[in-house]
Amino acid sequence: MAKADEEGSGIKTLSRRSGSGFAKLFRFVERANQVARERRELMRLGDAALKDFAVSRADAVGEASRPWWDLPTDRQ
Repeated sequence: MAKADEEGSGIKTLSRRSGSGFAKLFRFVERANQVARERRELMRLGDAALKDFAVSRADAVGEASRPWWDLPTDRQ
């Protein structure tokens, strides 16, 4: 969030710690697109590869069917 502070002339300015709203939106879209690519790759794996990390075909289909903007909680 923005933080108000007073500098020299007494004019209140806003300093942004995490960038503009546009920058945040851009980073979110980048992450969402990366997750969407990973989900498509997941669907390309064979059953044996999915079994290697304990994911069933049904799990892979369920994950791949999520909308591109629906990020896992650890990726937001």
